[in-house]
Amino acid sequence: MLELGAGQGRVAAYLARRGAEVWALEPSAAMRRRGEVATRGLPVHWVAGDMRAFELGRRFPLVLAPFNALMHLYTLSDQDAALACVVRHLEAGGSSPSTSTTRS
Repeated sequence: MLELGAGQGRVAAYLARRGAEVWALEPSAAMRRRGEVATRGLPVHWVAGDMRAFELGRRFPLVLAPFNALMHLYTLSDQDAALACVVRHLEAGGSSPSTSTTRS
């Protein structure tokens, strides 16, 4: 799976300890370094990148943006760009923050 705005790797580590292979996209070099330490020995692949413009050359069954990561995108055009990247990286039938909402 792909995690956007992975920060220090708290979510990535949790998921990897439960058997998931996680690709962790994070723009901050300092946060990636902390995340690499937190996930050492786990199946987590750290990637430098901005969720508004990334190309990983592969698709994922699930894309996550936990802890309001998308709220760091202040304009509609930034949000649209990020979600367009998500769509390009989803496997057929995959799930993303924009498609995995709960209906009342």
